[in-house]
Amino acid sequence: MSMQFPQGSGQGPVLSDNMPKLSAGLTRGVNKTAVAYIVLVSLATIGMTLWVASNAFSADDDKKKQVTYEEVTVPNKPKLAVLPPPPPAEVVAKADVPSLPTEMPQLAEAQAPKDDLMQRRMASENNLVATQDKGKKNQLFEDEYASVKRGAVEALANADFTLTRGTYIRCSLETKIVSTLPGMTSCIVTEPIYSVNGRRLLIDKGSKVTGEYKYADENYDRIGIVWTRVLTTTGLDVRIDSNGTDALGGAGVPGHYDGHWGERIGAALLVSLLADGIDAGAQKFANENNIRGSTTVTGAGGVGVVSIDPWESATAATAKKAATDMLARSANRKATVTVLNGTVINIFTARDVDFSSVMR
Repeated sequence: MSMQFPQGSGQGPVLSDNMPKLSAGLTRGVNKTAVAYIVLVSLATIGMTLWVASNAFSADDDKKKQVTYEEVTVPNKPKLAVLPPPPPAEVVAKADVPSLPTEMPQLAEAQAPKDDLMQRRMASENNLVATQDKGKKNQLFEDEYASVKRGAVEALANADFTLTRGTYIRCSLETKIVSTLPGMTSCIVTEPIYSVNGRRLLIDKGSKVTGEYKYADENYDRIGIVWTRVLTTTGLDVRIDSNGTDALGGAGVPGHYDGHWGERIGAALLVSLLADGIDAGAQKFANENNIRGSTTVTGAGGVGVVSIDPWESATAATAKKAATDMLARSANRKATVTVLNGTVINIFTARDVDFSSVMR
């Protein structure tokens, strides 16, 4: 297909020549409904804002109008009425009272009380013993009274170097204590100990204390400890022979109490089961072998019948007794109290200790 170009032109074909042309201009329509809606919303918002502002200002004006001021006036103090003086009291004359007799009337001899045990006790010099003579004194209580009367106050010698009785020495256990067997123990002093007036250091911190312990009664959770010797860090050997206490001064050192109740009850049950097992085995053996028991008649006239079962043999009785004795020892095991090392205890000093011979 061949295309024809206009003559007399040296250019090629022009594409815009055949482009369609619109007769009317392009115009975009406006959405009148949306514009009206936006205007209404704006007017409503402005009106709401004005209404809220007017209410706020009117509320402030109302509050200002409602504030009233009151003037408080204090009334004058009322005056007390003056009362007339009371009338004078009437003088009442005393009635004549008969005078009491100056001497007590003497009782007749027939009305004299009898000399009974109570009167003899009251008449004696010492009411605790009424049967002794009036001239004889009770020597027992006289000595007690005399010892109290002879009490005196003395100055404590070497107060700067004296560790007095009743001083507490706080100590930490160095060894573990088990009450199964008595033994030795030791502890380390945790606080320095000074003299009675606090001027001299007698037992310094870190000193070692040794003693002995023994479990006195298995019904308690405390172990008795006697602390015998203190070896200070400066090389002093101090003999104290004092008892150990708990943190509050109670006698003995408390620990963990183990009554071994499981072992005791288990041993008792095992003894019963073993005895029943031996009897059952002997009875079964007698029944399988058709062994019959024997009967023994003793006494005059056939009185006293003794029946012996076939399973009650000496062998069964011996085995039962041996097992019972062995398990009874386990059932009678004593309780155990354990005090762990590191437990802080107290030592109650039992006597005065004088350090003046080794200190200056």
